[in-house]
Amino acid sequence: GGFLGVEVFFVISGYLITSLLLTEWLRNGRVDLKGFWIRRARRLLPAVMLLLATVSIGAMLFYRDVVDRLAGDVVAALGYFTNWFLIVREVSYFESFGRPSLLQHLWSLSIEEQFYLVWPILFSVGFWLTRRRRARTAIRTFALVTVLGALASATLMAVLFVPFEDPSRVYYGTDTRVGGILVGVALAFLWIPWRLGSNPGRTVKATVGAVGWGCLLGVVTILATMDEFSSFLYRGGFLVTSLLTAGVIAAAVHPARVFGPVLDNPVARWVGTRSYGIYLWHWPVLMVTRPGVDVADNRWVTFSFRLALTFLIAEISYQAVESPIRRLGVAGWLRGIGGLARGGMRRHGAPAAGVALLGLSVVVAAVIVGSTGIPATAVAGTIPPPAVSLTAIDGSAPPSTSPPSTPEAPAVLAAPSLVVPTEPDVVPVVPVDEPVVAPTAPLSAPVTTTTLELMPPSLLPSISFVGDSVMSGARREVVDMFVNTVWVDAEVNRQFRSAPRILDRLAARGQLGDVVVVHLGTNGPFSATDLDEVMGVLASCDRVVFVTAKVPRRWEDAVNRTILEGADRWPQIDVFDWHTIGNEHPDWFYSDRVHLNGPGKIGYVTSLQEFLNEQS
Repeated sequence: GGFLGVEVFFVISGYLITSLLLTEWLRNGRVDLKGFWIRRARRLLPAVMLLLATVSIGAMLFYRDVVDRLAGDVVAALGYFTNWFLIVREVSYFESFGRPSLLQHLWSLSIEEQFYLVWPILFSVGFWLTRRRRARTAIRTFALVTVLGALASATLMAVLFVPFEDPSRVYYGTDTRVGGILVGVALAFLWIPWRLGSNPGRTVKATVGAVGWGCLLGVVTILATMDEFSSFLYRGGFLVTSLLTAGVIAAAVHPARVFGPVLDNPVARWVGTRSYGIYLWHWPVLMVTRPGVDVADNRWVTFSFRLALTFLIAEISYQAVESPIRRLGVAGWLRGIGGLARGGMRRHGAPAAGVALLGLSVVVAAVIVGSTGIPATAVAGTIPPPAVSLTAIDGSAPPSTSPPSTPEAPAVLAAPSLVVPTEPDVVPVVPVDEPVVAPTAPLSAPVTTTTLELMPPSLLPSISFVGDSVMSGARREVVDMFVNTVWVDAEVNRQFRSAPRILDRLAARGQLGDVVVVHLGTNGPFSATDLDEVMGVLASCDRVVFVTAKVPRRWEDAVNRTILEGADRWPQIDVFDWHTIGNEHPDWFYSDRVHLNGPGKIGYVTSLQEFLNEQS
């Protein structure tokens, strides 16, 4: 539930910004919009510009696998629309293979910036329209409007959310995430602590303390127990998190000082003042220190290294860029840089030396991490789209592990379609027009591949294979290594919920085999109800083989648990434990530890053949 920290931050931001605007309006009768935006720009832009420059240079030097996406990411970050850019490009926040964008985390900053641009205008217009009313009446009106807005946003999230499908649309969207900010805004209108008096009584202190600590316990519980696919989160859970956070804030700012000892210690103050830099730098650090890919696969060492590197860069960014620009302005900071160039270290030492140290530390960190990363030559280019149509092989055709010397040119259709053979030999491959991103390169460390002797497969009944990108990558090996009639329908990014429709289609066309092999779950979890719906379609099938997921993502355990529980309910289900087999052969996988390399494809199909033979 760590991703819920963004929701907590949204509430804090809505409260703080609105409190500033409200204080200025109550004091001056107006809001200086220009001054507000200049202060926000001075606070936020220098650090993010440094991030964009550093990431761009580092990507071009060391991480060529993200360069092709970088230009669009930078433009979106500069225009404050990263969240909508990711939605339009259908970039998942939760499901990714290979290295995600180094700037993907800026989606939440984009929502913040959109709020900073729009809300002060709405605030000023609203108070201008209510200028003839008493201040208290205007404030209550605003509070009511923002509460209704938060409820509307939460309702829209619940409506758009589809269980067991990628929730990135509702997670990224300004319309579905502004609810947290509006809860903070409403709190600022309803809870003005400096009007409460500075000496609350014992009963008030006890009540505020109970509310504050109770809400904090609730926030911690949600963070510890919720995952990104929990239906509760998208059907009110985010709103509950926001309300609990508001309770914590209300207690924290109350004169009773419930959280005084917690918030006033040096560690909390240090983290608070550097929190923006920590937010900016943590994601790129995580993405260039992936365990087992970029750095050694040692959990605690990697965790410590990531934490130390993030804190180091955030501290230097704060001392060298953020703090000097807030104190001196951009012009004063640039004079400090000029002083360094002219040798005036003594006069301009703070900003100048800090910038030099920041640049040095970032370069050294990039070299350390980049030197263990993926060679650029290993990730250049893409692989052609895999065949995802049904392909039939006649039982008399001998198995082959190499393609024909003069293969027939494939027919390209606008969407996956079924291909029924007219000849008893190899059937044309029909790819889809959807591009497939190549898996990142194999592990940089030398791997020892296992030489596999292909056993002559026993004559098996007809088999239908339904899968996602893992099976899609091994489609040719499935076709070549099985001598009996085989149909394969595998597609990149496929979710389990599409399986009933696919199986109905196969049954209608007479292409549902005696045995059905289902390998889905790589791209997200599914429920027991989803599995039962599949088995309802396959009720007349004597044997259904479910392949367990081998995907180092949060939903792996949930997928495999659902499969095993389904096998207890449905006697015709056999479980092929690909999870265990795959983990025993790490050299079969590309660096994402999900998709199969050459030996892995053969190992996958051979293991499946052995399982089908043993269980037949």
